[in-house]
Amino acid sequence: MKKIRIISQILLLISAFFTNDIIAQTTRFQRIIGSSGDERSYSIVQTKDGGYILTGYTNGNGAGGDDAYIIKTDGLGKVTWHKTYGTSADEAAWKIKQTSDSGYVIVGTSSTKKGDGIIIKTDINGNLKWSKIIDEDSTHDIYNVIESRVDGSLYITGFVKTDSFGSDAFLGKLSSTGSVVWFKKFGSEGDEEGYALVEDIGGNIAVTGMVINDTITVGGKLGAMGDEDYFIAQFDKNGNKKWMKNFGTSAIDQAWDIKSYKGFYVTTGWVNSGPGTTDILVSIIDTTGNLSNSFSYNAGGSSKGFSVIINPDETYSVTGYVQTTGKGREVFYLNTAKNGFINQFYSMGGNSTDGHWPSEILRTADGGFTIFSVSNSFRTGNSYDLYLIRLDNKGVSQCNQSTISGINFNANIQSSGKFGNIRHGLSMNNGNFTTKTVSGTYDSVLCCRLQAQVAGPTLRICKGEGIRIGKPSIPGIVYKWTEVGGTFSSSESSPLVYPTKTNTTYKLVVSSSDGKCLKDSANITVTIRPGIMSSDFVNDTFFCHNDSVLVTARSGAIDYSWKGKTGTWKGQQIKIGAEDKIILTITDTTTCLYYDTFNVTKKYLPVFELGKDTTICDNAKLELKGPANMKSYIWNGGEAYTRSIYATDEKTYTLLAIDSFGCKWTDSKVIYNNPSSSFSLGPDTSICEGINYTINGPTFLMNYYWNGVSTFNPNKTVNTPGTYICQAQNSFGCIWIDTIVLKKKPDPNFSLGADGGVCENGGRLLKGPSGVVSYKWDDGSTDSTYQVYFAGTYWLQVTGKNGCIFRDTINLVKVSNPKPELGKDTTICEKDSIYIDAGVFNSYKWSTGETTRIIKVKKAGLYEVIVSDINQCEGSDDKSVKTKFCIDDVRKIVLNDAIRVFPNPARNVLNIEVKENLPNGNYLIIYDIYSKKVFEKELPGGKNNITIDINSWSKGLYYLKLSSSPLGQSIKILVE
Repeated sequence: MKKIRIISQILLLISAFFTNDIIAQTTRFQRIIGSSGDERSYSIVQTKDGGYILTGYTNGNGAGGDDAYIIKTDGLGKVTWHKTYGTSADEAAWKIKQTSDSGYVIVGTSSTKKGDGIIIKTDINGNLKWSKIIDEDSTHDIYNVIESRVDGSLYITGFVKTDSFGSDAFLGKLSSTGSVVWFKKFGSEGDEEGYALVEDIGGNIAVTGMVINDTITVGGKLGAMGDEDYFIAQFDKNGNKKWMKNFGTSAIDQAWDIKSYKGFYVTTGWVNSGPGTTDILVSIIDTTGNLSNSFSYNAGGSSKGFSVIINPDETYSVTGYVQTTGKGREVFYLNTAKNGFINQFYSMGGNSTDGHWPSEILRTADGGFTIFSVSNSFRTGNSYDLYLIRLDNKGVSQCNQSTISGINFNANIQSSGKFGNIRHGLSMNNGNFTTKTVSGTYDSVLCCRLQAQVAGPTLRICKGEGIRIGKPSIPGIVYKWTEVGGTFSSSESSPLVYPTKTNTTYKLVVSSSDGKCLKDSANITVTIRPGIMSSDFVNDTFFCHNDSVLVTARSGAIDYSWKGKTGTWKGQQIKIGAEDKIILTITDTTTCLYYDTFNVTKKYLPVFELGKDTTICDNAKLELKGPANMKSYIWNGGEAYTRSIYATDEKTYTLLAIDSFGCKWTDSKVIYNNPSSSFSLGPDTSICEGINYTINGPTFLMNYYWNGVSTFNPNKTVNTPGTYICQAQNSFGCIWIDTIVLKKKPDPNFSLGADGGVCENGGRLLKGPSGVVSYKWDDGSTDSTYQVYFAGTYWLQVTGKNGCIFRDTINLVKVSNPKPELGKDTTICEKDSIYIDAGVFNSYKWSTGETTRIIKVKKAGLYEVIVSDINQCEGSDDKSVKTKFCIDDVRKIVLNDAIRVFPNPARNVLNIEVKENLPNGNYLIIYDIYSKKVFEKELPGGKNNITIDINSWSKGLYYLKLSSSPLGQSIKILVE
């Protein structure tokens, strides 16, 4: 087999430009842009270079009064240029969009005459290309503009106010040079204004805005004038009305923005929830005008939504302003699910007034969000500045942000189809605007944290190919790439690299050009794909005779092409039924090409035979064996999977054998049965050992074998427990075998005791066990006990309740009775006591009722003990104890003051120091714990030192007394 790899002729410039799903978070910042005058925000667009274009108006920086204000920033909000467009009157720019030629189109208003709508077109640097103004004897305003994705024309909306009809909303279509293609005014007796528009996937244009008219608005309060609702009007690309509807509650409702996604329109605005209080409103309407759902959001204060976007996960992100408790008005970010559930709800701003009518939100190319509004919190004066807020993909800002505990409600929105009359006509003239570059402004970074973004944690390429490893450049960010452990470096945002190692790691460090943002870094590893070259795509294969083989190439490629002598094929799998040599061409996901060649050969079938049909006894078994060295064996469709089986039943046995190539062969054999003759030796039972027991075998059969020994007798007599097997056969020669297990019945087991002695005085009583049927002693007696007086051998045979017999024997010799010695009679002081020790025997019975070896005696009396040894022989002794009244004839000595004993504990010698001058006639006495005297010495008068050899003393506790010391005083001595 041969495999060849070919590098695609198209250089792979794979980059992170199209990889958004790996973003964990994005760059976050807040920035203030302003001048000495007053600035207001209205619209923001992320430009093709990754920066922003902002619009609104400024006071005191242009041609006079308020002027339309356009600011271009880098990706971090730092101003790169800003210009005003105006006349001696007041102008404001409501909306800006970047057009397909990379320039900008701005719409707004001018206070010339009664108020005129304006439209301005600039190049990418803000230089004026052309401008138009609605020049009629009425009031006009252009609120919004979009560029058609179908033909590049411009759609505008706003309102026209005439004396006869009030205010009407309008939709106009202009060419890319500002020429009017068509213009449609629509409305009823009341006032209508168009605030936003969107082009859906079908090329239709939907306009939303405000409608005030009691005859068409929804839910007027008891006929009160001034109820406000919002409308949606849909037109095709030629300006033909498709449908118009107004929507609302019994309160005031407005819609300020509209977006389109998957057959639905999403609007945002507000609804009056109480006197002077508004809630954010989000509505979902399908593209035929049917209301799908509507939700309102209460943020704890009056709040309004001005801008909405639909995210790729089909959640909605909304911005506007909210009146908070304690901090005044602030900008908010709200993200909701399609069912109205609040995912995130945050407010941004300082301690003064922030947020503006209107504010706008956009989703950035890297998955984050940018909000454009105004702020009065971060300046020392009272003027407003532009407020640019960059959030990550979860709506989190780097600073000045709080969580809102919002509540969502199902808004009771109703709709009416009565709204809408179409009127035509509009006159537009060239505008005469002065362009001025603004100076003396400043921007201030409130906080900024960058996010280093790479194409992914790991990229895989073919050997020798190049790949881009970063994301699109964002103006304002400084990029520094290095190769970990290598020499490569670059300042591009997404450099093209040609790694040669299997795994090459590159590190990106990002910082801001003005040094005001926190840096960040990230690593990316580029792996040259070794796996696709380290193993074959397809191995040589085979097919069995009269069959075919399904060949599957290794997965992971985007194209498979096969070519052989017998044909060509496409796809990951092909079926081959003829010998061939085939070339496989694979294109992987990086457009790398690989060739592999493999051979297809034919294998012959594993033919075998199980042999002729045969007959066996119905209780016998016959081994059926398949051919050796097969990969698998299948008997009777799955009864067994071994090479051989044992056939017992009368039926057909079929074996399917499969060899190591997967080729199969089948053969069958029929097994017939002759009947066997069964018998039973009976259930297992128990017998007494030594007593005959007959096992009855089958008398109607022949050729008997008992435990393998041939016999003519069908029965067997036994007297020992065990397993007994009988084999016999019938006239067909069929053998039957049965087994019986004879267990041993328990003997009436007992013991006369260990061999021992018979007492000289009193003899010995031998006792038999209880719970038996009969007793038989060696002398023929049948009592349960037997009194013996002489040495000899004695036996007892008993019969248990189960009929089994057991015998035990005991040998006895003549032994003397035990002789305890209590010592001589004695006399003690009345307040004293002694211990009496009977010696070591088997048991004790004292006249006091005690059964211990040693007793303590305090009273006068005769004390007797009867002892018994291991042969049940008894002996006795007694001792008389008398008491007397003891009168001290010398002074009483305090023992611990007069005597010092050392060492204590003692081991070999004991030293006794007499520290006081004692009178003559004192005795030093030492007792053991049994009150036996082990030492006594008369002391001469005065002080003395005595040394006693205690090597022969037993270890234990001893008591030292002085004859002249008070009764009960002693010193404890421990001998080790």
